[in-house]
Amino acid sequence: MGKLVLECVERRLHLKKLAKAVHTALLQKANIKAEIVFTDAESMQSLNRSTRGVDSVTDVLSYPSLDGIRGVLLDPKNCRTEMDGRYIFIGSIVLCEEKIREQAKEIGHSEKEETEYLIVHGLMHLFGYDHMTEEDKTLMRSKEKQALLIYHRKDRKKSQNAEDEYLKKETDVSTGMYRKEQAKIKKEKDQAAKREKAEAEKLKKAEGSAEKEKAGEKSETAATESKGKSKK
Repeated sequence: MGKLVLECVERRLHLKKLAKAVHTALLQKANIKAEIVFTDAESMQSLNRSTRGVDSVTDVLSYPSLDGIRGVLLDPKNCRTEMDGRYIFIGSIVLCEEKIREQAKEIGHSEKEETEYLIVHGLMHLFGYDHMTEEDKTLMRSKEKQALLIYHRKDRKKSQNAEDEYLKKETDVSTGMYRKEQAKIKKEKDQAAKREKAEAEKLKKAEGSAEKEKAGEKSETAATESKGKSKK
């Protein structure tokens, strides 16, 4: 039986149980490894800008080393280029320290809990899950929920209802930036559509004026010719 190992150079984290929960939820059997990196808001904004073209601070960024692996049971035989010793390296997760503190305070739970959720969220991206469409988002959230339920199953203090509420709050915050980005994109598209419509109407109006002017010239020419004929 394999396992998922989460490595972090900056600090010592106790993530064995969390890693095992994700590994179990995704039914993985191989030895898998991912990297966890912590950074500040300024560096996160710079990274977000340079790699995604989004000039803002976000809570978590994921950089997968493998493509098209959603729902796939990883096998070292098929991942030879991404092997790190006995482990399949699936990528890196970058977390913003300021965002962790800010969102933990907003939600009303510990920074540890916020960090754990963001790691789970980032891992799902490394395993090929995403939230670009409603269908993809629903699937990704279900996997996150399953992993968190497995992780907290040994914690007798958390009930099913508490876990559902925990996940609901977490997903509301973690997708906040995504929603803002999508709203911004939609706004820009709407503005572009309005400009195109205005240009089209302006062109149509100009063409209409030209046609009227041309018709006026024809009418004036016809009147002149008619007048000339009457004099003869």
